[in-house]
Amino acid sequence: MKKIKLLLLFVLSFHFGFAQQDSIFSFFNVEQEDNKVVVFITINGGIQCSGLQVQRSTDSINFMMIYEFPGICGSPGADESYVYVDDSPVKNAVNYNRLEVGNLGIVSDPKSVFFQYFEGDKLLITPNPCEECTIRFPNEQREKVRIQLSSIDGKFLMEEETTNNFYSLNDFYLQGSIFLVSIFYENGEKITGKALKF
Repeated sequence: MKKIKLLLLFVLSFHFGFAQQDSIFSFFNVEQEDNKVVVFITINGGIQCSGLQVQRSTDSINFMMIYEFPGICGSPGADESYVYVDDSPVKNAVNYNRLEVGNLGIVSDPKSVFFQYFEGDKLLITPNPCEECTIRFPNEQREKVRIQLSSIDGKFLMEEETTNNFYSLNDFYLQGSIFLVSIFYENGEKITGKALKF
């Protein structure tokens, strides 16, 4: 019996060593929820593994393990889902997560999420100083907000509306200038920040 189990393990390891990650994971995604990053994983039915690791990186190259699911993962008869909550993601940076199935020798492609963490005025402009900037602000309910840019002396520059929680400035022309950003919510709340354009 022991020889049969070892042979089966060898065959499975050989087979899945050449398998694509899509044949292992039917779903893999990462999202920010409040002040945490949540990792969602579904392993296809019929696949079992041990050593399922969640890894994190901020450069998409150098990963470190942040969690390992204990015991056997997957199910012989049905898809099996897992959730991992990372309660200490890297703040105001892109967090890359990937999965490694140690005994099968498979590493997933990374998934990324920009983890927004607001302090003080609740407005984040990255990078700052900037050439191409991303303005990030709280908008969990995806309500309509007005984004207004003005010069430091109060001259109106532009205004846009969005239901996102970010706005990208790609072709902004105020080189060498400080500009002010104001976000207006439908409930009358307003948040402001400033950045340097070079």
